[in-house]
Amino acid sequence: MTTSWVGLAAETWDCLGGDAPQADVEWFRALVEAQQGLALDVGCGTGRVLVRLLRAGLAAHGVDTSVDMLTLCRAKAKRYGFEPKLFHQRMEALDLPARYATILVPCGSFTLLLDDASALAALRRFRRHLAPGGAVALTFLAPFDPPAPVLGRWTRRAAGALPDGSEVTMDVIVDRYDAGTRVVESRRRYTVVRAGAEAREALLVDRYRWYDVASATRLVEQAGFDPPTATGDFTAEPVAAGHGVLVLLARERD
Repeated sequence: MTTSWVGLAAETWDCLGGDAPQADVEWFRALVEAQQGLALDVGCGTGRVLVRLLRAGLAAHGVDTSVDMLTLCRAKAKRYGFEPKLFHQRMEALDLPARYATILVPCGSFTLLLDDASALAALRRFRRHLAPGGAVALTFLAPFDPPAPVLGRWTRRAAGALPDGSEVTMDVIVDRYDAGTRVVESRRRYTVVRAGAEAREALLVDRYRWYDVASATRLVEQAGFDPPTATGDFTAEPVAAGHGVLVLLARERD
């Protein structure tokens, strides 16, 4: 597992929509409340979900592989009067001094694990960190839509502005999709322009793994969890074609 959410990518994350409230926040909040205990936000980034949980009066920690993202998360939480415990670790090597009633993996971050071995290692680490009765919630983007149809085309994914007025754009291209390993290789191009100043640019390479419902469910069960519930788009509906997000909720096998 690698991270490319550093530098300009981290700096512009929030202004490009990365901090916008989404349907998952309310779903995660309800789950954490129902679990009645400490939560862990895996891949917490700048704190979109984590800080909102804290503001709702819930107890939560965060973990991420990007020091830059964690720095921004800490500053954001502090603006709201919080100093959460944040950890710089990889999910497949998770080793934290706490046990959690809920472990959340928002934004499809689990797909950054590129093979079964690392994915199983992460799931087993999650199990070790669960308190009795704990639950793990995993999210997978586009579970019915392999990325092959969008190969080789730059797409404007987001645009926004930094606090200093600089205009920011992010364009994405999918370069390669290996149907055997389900690994996607893509690039993100960031451009920051401010009147009277030289433009800043960054080109970052991504690799992630695409999951359908069957492959994600199989790994969760192989890691020692009960068959997970599979719902779509942060609703109570069973996941089906037309849903853009698969949500797996798993509990440890009795």
